[in-house]
Amino acid sequence: MRIPILVSVGVLAAMWVVPAEAGLLFDFGSTAYTGTDSPAHADGAATGSSWNSFATDTTSGFVDEDGNAVSGLEVDFGVETAAGSKTVDYSLATKAASYSGSATYAVFNTNLGTDHVVRDSGSTEGVALAVKGLDHGTYDVYLTGFRGDSGGNAAKTYQTAWATGAADVTDWTAAAYAPRPNSTPAPAGNWILGDNYLRFTVTLDAAAPNLYVFDRCDSYIGVLNSMEIVAAGAPDLVYVDFENTVGNPNVSINQYNANTGEHWQAVFGPTADDSNDRTSGDGIRVADSTVGGRGYFLAGIGGGSDTVGFAWMDDGPTVDVTRLETISVVLNNASTEDRVRFALLIGGQWYASDSALGIDPAGVGFNNWTNAEEVSLDVVTNAAAWRLLEVDPGTSLALGATATSDLAGEVDALGVFMEIDSEGLVRLDDFTVTPEPASLVLLGLGAAGLVLRRRR
Repeated sequence: MRIPILVSVGVLAAMWVVPAEAGLLFDFGSTAYTGTDSPAHADGAATGSSWNSFATDTTSGFVDEDGNAVSGLEVDFGVETAAGSKTVDYSLATKAASYSGSATYAVFNTNLGTDHVVRDSGSTEGVALAVKGLDHGTYDVYLTGFRGDSGGNAAKTYQTAWATGAADVTDWTAAAYAPRPNSTPAPAGNWILGDNYLRFTVTLDAAAPNLYVFDRCDSYIGVLNSMEIVAAGAPDLVYVDFENTVGNPNVSINQYNANTGEHWQAVFGPTADDSNDRTSGDGIRVADSTVGGRGYFLAGIGGGSDTVGFAWMDDGPTVDVTRLETISVVLNNASTEDRVRFALLIGGQWYASDSALGIDPAGVGFNNWTNAEEVSLDVVTNAAAWRLLEVDPGTSLALGATATSDLAGEVDALGVFMEIDSEGLVRLDDFTVTPEPASLVLLGLGAAGLVLRRRR
């Protein structure tokens, strides 16, 4: 399955995000839950009903919320070494526990809420868990914990802390704790943020690939009922509108940045002249097609001589190069000799595709996209498919020799290198990146990212 990463371009659009298509639903305990009465569902972040039910260390058999198998994931539970110590030992055992629920706290009177994971001892230690194998990215985590029946356990205030890291987090003495009092009796489906569930956001990367959670209570044991992990950043959070807010058909890169809050750069010519303030003449700018509703697009204008230009984003999270499958763009170039190459920044070095893409016949004009054509590149990491690109603002912009080694590592930025004919100009729009069907965890879930759209 291919999930497109849409970036409609005036300049290239806004940010790198790699959210997952489906989330992970954990029901801690021994009784399987198959419903949708949960915080993430109530929040609109989850839609599926395939839960993973377990209460001890688990390294296989996981599925995503839609029931698709997930590989490479493991959950390792831990227990506080002594009540109140705030020190966790991940070799200590946990167990499932279950109560019949509470008529007073009906929100927990389901299979999701009546069973939970606790320490496997007779003391009042807290409980912890480590989630390992998630792909790098930013996630929203929904957490519940309640141990109540008709007796006195219903209104305990639990304290929860979380962290990310590469090594197991065992010392929680200095951690910041969020309270979860479960103090407001609520009917089924009435999930109250900060009362009967917590929601927090974490970012996992190469330096901190694992998620850790510790739950405790000053006067009772730690209890975890459920955890839901969904990719942060729905499409509307990375929506980019390229409407010209200053009422000018041509917008400079700097003006575009000021209008949108994005961070883009552009250089032009073999000496890499700054093109960030240009709204006319030679250079790169955001232009407007006023006829036919095409909207704004990126324009590289040569002005009578063969030249080159380059536009790129100068910030954003990263994505591994192996996760990119195809890159495409709609071109409406003025000349059949105009070409674009897609560029990736990896480890401080820019690489431009060996393939230079153009259209034939050429575009008719700014306001006529009849001849516009989508061209695409299959992304491979082979050295022969990439050339070194020298980008030294104010000094040099030049296409170099073929790369000497295969591409590897995380892509820190993306750009478009333009080869502009003396009689032409580059017009590009609808820049689209399609990732490999990589996963939320190593192989399991389809992934989507870089979702940026221009309003039509």
